[in-house]
Amino acid sequence: MNNSRHWALDFLQRWWWLLVLGIVIPMPLSIYLVMRQTDYYQARTTLMVGTSLQNPDPDTRMISLSNYLATAYARLATERPVLEEVIDELGLPYSPAQLKGAVSTQVYRDAGLLEITVVDTDPQRAADIANALAQALIARAPGSREEYQQQQQFIEQQLAKLEARIQETEEEINRLRDQLPTITSAAELAEVQERIKELEAIRSDDRANYASLLDLYRTQMPNTLSLFEAAVPPSRPIPKHGWQLVLAASVLGLALTAGVAYLIDVLDDSLRWSPSATARVGGLPLFGIISHQPIKAGEEVHPPDPLSPAAEALRSLRAHILLHCGAVQPQVLLVTSASPRAGKSVAAHLIAWAFAIGGKRVVLVDTDLRHPVLHEHFQMPNLFGLSDLLQRPQSLGEALWSRAIVRTDEANLYFLPAGRPPLDPTLWLTRHTIRMLITALLEQADMVVFDSPPEGIAPEVTEMASLADVILLVGRQGRTSTHRLLQSGERLRLHRAEGIFGVVVNDVRLRGRAYAYCLPYRQPKRHIFFKPVLTSEGKGVIGVAEMAEALGVSRSTVRRWCREGRLPAFRKRMRWWCGEETFQRLLQRWREEGYHAMEGASASARPSEDLEGDDDRASA
Repeated sequence: MNNSRHWALDFLQRWWWLLVLGIVIPMPLSIYLVMRQTDYYQARTTLMVGTSLQNPDPDTRMISLSNYLATAYARLATERPVLEEVIDELGLPYSPAQLKGAVSTQVYRDAGLLEITVVDTDPQRAADIANALAQALIARAPGSREEYQQQQQFIEQQLAKLEARIQETEEEINRLRDQLPTITSAAELAEVQERIKELEAIRSDDRANYASLLDLYRTQMPNTLSLFEAAVPPSRPIPKHGWQLVLAASVLGLALTAGVAYLIDVLDDSLRWSPSATARVGGLPLFGIISHQPIKAGEEVHPPDPLSPAAEALRSLRAHILLHCGAVQPQVLLVTSASPRAGKSVAAHLIAWAFAIGGKRVVLVDTDLRHPVLHEHFQMPNLFGLSDLLQRPQSLGEALWSRAIVRTDEANLYFLPAGRPPLDPTLWLTRHTIRMLITALLEQADMVVFDSPPEGIAPEVTEMASLADVILLVGRQGRTSTHRLLQSGERLRLHRAEGIFGVVVNDVRLRGRAYAYCLPYRQPKRHIFFKPVLTSEGKGVIGVAEMAEALGVSRSTVRRWCREGRLPAFRKRMRWWCGEETFQRLLQRWREEGYHAMEGASASARPSEDLEGDDDRASA
């Protein structure tokens, strides 16, 4: 789990910029596209299928049939004949395929309703298309045709006539019955009774006809369409959900860049180092790192500040090399690489400097006779050097130290240039000549550091590696292939190289908390000691910062000593001050009498009476 966490942290440290770009770039682009989107309006019209809802006693079978017909009419609304009819009627600038993409239907089976939805850039046109589609479907429904409507109207008229006649007949019957008690003639009474029977027969017939016509009028017609709600022009466009689109674009961009970064990370075989890295690279031990050096070709190479993290990394590299060598002190170091542009020459220079500041007398030899560059690091010409000595082996002992080797500005560090590159360097860098060179150099030096050509290019590297105590394979951070680096180590072992192999990672940028331990030693903005503030009486006082620098302690410690009375300080407006002369005398006493004088200083330390009345300038 820890390895997974370290891998994730290392992944984020290396690819955070790409992940941020994956979020930042799609966001304004998606916002721009959302703002450029055309407003669309949505209009709806609703049709009722069948007449089941108009019947007081609806038939469930008819309701089921109406739902089935509603699905059929929903499909029919998006067919080419209906769409062409609407396009011709309204004169739309659309093709049937384009209009079909703007039309959608939905069937509400529980209510027997068919909803037609139209989306268009013009709200009025959207409503007109929806209503035109509804009318086109109504015209195609058999129960909605004109003859059926005329038949229904005729039945309504006949029902109205029968209802009026039945009412008149009942009124006539009631009038005749009211006359019966007043009739005295038997013949007239018989005539009235006969008339009442005739009217009752007529009323009965009319009621039967009325019931038949009413049943016919109420007959359920499932294959009938009627307009339930007409479409009206919408007042607002369809919501664009811009923030959702922006969020989706950002998430998609983040996922895409994370996938690309992960794929590159998986396929990348380049050498990488992080503070949580293991102590080995493949089968080779990892000796250490060399920080990034912003050096251009031909520029002078200056060793890092001894108090900087870069110098601390070089000292750590030196310590790891000595620890791997054990009790035997290495005398010959070979610095090589698996491929060009790994920074091995800069690495050899800095490694030699690290051993030189450790007290060893070091000779840095440029054995890269194909492409020598070390002389440019020291800003000197390459007129005479190793190539000239190798062509005359008898001069190795005579002109080596007197003419070829150059004393550099760095203490204990000497340099042997490569000289003019010969035509065939392999011919001169043989095992015998290299052994003679090492013997001659070690007569007056403690260590020899060879800057050799890359192992994969120059075959003479194997001869030098066979005589080296330590072989350092330099790989550049993010560029050198780990596989090629390990292959170079295996090839050198096969050619009788018996020294201690190790990997050095070059061009590492020292960032983060892992290197913060070395930073406090630098203190680039230190306060100048004894820069006193003058009081109104002309006496100088110093503050906490100056006292802390002089005593070599933190400011919090100085404040605590002031509160405890170990320092003759006084408090003025939330700040501690001490007289310049008083502090100098106390400091001189501590230096002369030692640290035991500090124990008795607290009893005798009292704020100066003449300084307690200082004006506001002392507290500024």
